[in-house]
Parts: sequence; C-alpha cells; structure tokens
Amino acid sequence: GGLVIRQDWLEDLGLAMPETIEEWHTVLTAFKEKKGATAPLAIGNDALIVGAFTGAFGFTLDFYREGDEIHYGPVEPGFKDFLATMHQWYEEGLYDNNFSTTDAAARTANMLNGKTGVVYGGLGGTIGALMTAATDPNFKVTGAPYPTHAKGVRPMFGQATNPVSQVAAISTKCK
Repeated sequence: GGLVIRQDWLEDLGLAMPETIEEWHTVLTAFKEKKGATAPLAIGNDALIVGAFTGAFGFTLDFYREGDEIHYGPVEPGFKDFLATMHQWYEEGLYDNNFSTTDAAARTANMLNGKTGVVYGGLGGTIGALMTAATDPNFKVTGAPYPTHAKGVRPMFGQATNPVSQVAAISTKCK
C-alpha cells in the first residue's frame, strides 16, 4: 500500500513524481489550479497512521521504536509541523475538506471523475480497481514514493514499517 497518484496528470503538466513535502505541495497545487481538482489529496486516517505523510516529519501516529527507545508520534516535535502543513494544505483546498468522512468508494469515484489526484491504497485494490473502472483511455495511475523533507533521504515510515503494536511496562518492584 501507499500513495496512488494520477500519472496522466503529472505527464500532462510536465511535472516529475513528487518526492519532498515541497514538491508534493507544488504538484497538489497544480492539480487544483490546472486540472480543476476540488480535492487534490484525498487520504483517510489509515494513510496517516502508516506514515503516508507523517514519516516526512519523523514520526508515525502510533508507538514506534527508535533504537532502544519507544516513542509516541503525537507527542514528538515533528507532529506540530505535520499538523501545520496539513492545516495549510486544507486551507489552500489541497487536502479533501471531507477527509474525515469520505470513504474509500468516494475517494475512488473522485479519482475517476477528476476531483482527486492522489489517494492511498494498494496495488490490486486501488490501482487495479481504478484502471479497470476508468473510461478515459488516457487515465493512468501509479504508486508514488512516501514523501521526505529532502531529496535522497529515506522516509522514516512507510507501508512495510511496523510501529510498536504492543507496549509493556515493568515496574521498579519487579524482580
């Protein structure tokens, strides 16, 4: 699973596949302004939890391990920057204003009807379904890399990343 982007739109606009948060902003803005997308980025909470954009800010929305330390994403320093960026994108009309209530079927429909340029999904369940359902012969989607803050930097989190799913505590009284 990961980000799925309208490759045909990238090609039409002469844009490269976005890698950094800044490049994602540029692409989403172009999708809105030049393709008329009303919800250029339409991802649900599941995409945020696995790090679709949070990883670029150095955390995920769950517990995770870094070396010998356990961290909880929402209390990490990058969380505030992430929220500020998502808020900015929301205010600019780049992030689906119905993100908390739009389900996968609606996001798929929005990709097919040109309202959305980026969703989160899997190879068969999203890319395969979109390519099968598309009636426009030029419609093309592809997987996009998880974003980072700088080119050449490996994203901290992504689909194959397993955050800590269980946490145990041992008291000081334990022998």
